[in-house]
Amino acid sequence: MPARPSYMTMHTVTVVGDDGGDVLDASITPPTPITEPPLNNKTSFTMTTPAVMSVTEAINLPFTAPPAGGPGTPLDGLEELAGPIITLNSVSMPSSYLGDSLSGLNHPSTLPTTATGTFDIFPDIKIKIENDGVVAVAGVGTSVTTATIEGDILELNDWVVPWTPEAYIPKFDGSDYAKVKSEGYGRDNGAFIITFELGFGLKPPLAAHASSTTATFTIKILNNFSTDRDRYKQDYENAYKSLDAVPDPSTWQ
Repeated sequence: MPARPSYMTMHTVTVVGDDGGDVLDASITPPTPITEPPLNNKTSFTMTTPAVMSVTEAINLPFTAPPAGGPGTPLDGLEELAGPIITLNSVSMPSSYLGDSLSGLNHPSTLPTTATGTFDIFPDIKIKIENDGVVAVAGVGTSVTTATIEGDILELNDWVVPWTPEAYIPKFDGSDYAKVKSEGYGRDNGAFIITFELGFGLKPPLAAHASSTTATFTIKILNNFSTDRDRYKQDYENAYKSLDAVPDPSTWQ
């Protein structure tokens, strides 16, 4: 006996929070005038625009006796909810700078995920996906799946390896400042941006529902240029204060 068909067009799908864009809230965005985050600072973050993303699926196909058209028709009371889902489809971020691999780039290798639970988008930032567990009764029901994003935003030095005198011999006139590692990345590229795509829709066999959609979100990692400068100066002093003479200029880089 063939399986009963699903009546996809009779499922209403409502999506909230699929506008995409930068998900940082006002407490993370640099104020005016700009005050920079402390070095290696972990800033607690919970998305606020919107606070919760959601997909709501609803059907209202109550049983009628006898069902118009017989068994296997919309009003036979057997239509079920497919299940609203929010999926983490992809994560991308800068991978190198001036030929060097960047740190902090581990992210899930099992994308996409269609399950409920808490998953890493990238280190210290997680997406929590929950479903209310509602099932249809005699062809009537409404189910909601929600997602929230929260965690700790790290300062850029935790993502782009900072300069150290052990790794690079500095120019003694300081002209290499802001041309190496985290200092240089911020100067040359601006914000370190992590991009991820979320999908909003229904589980199979109704994954092709007309209201299914995707959205691209970004999170910007902030950089503390003043602290970069101060640490550069301190590293320089610590590395060379014990020298008895200025190194041979032929060794300068």
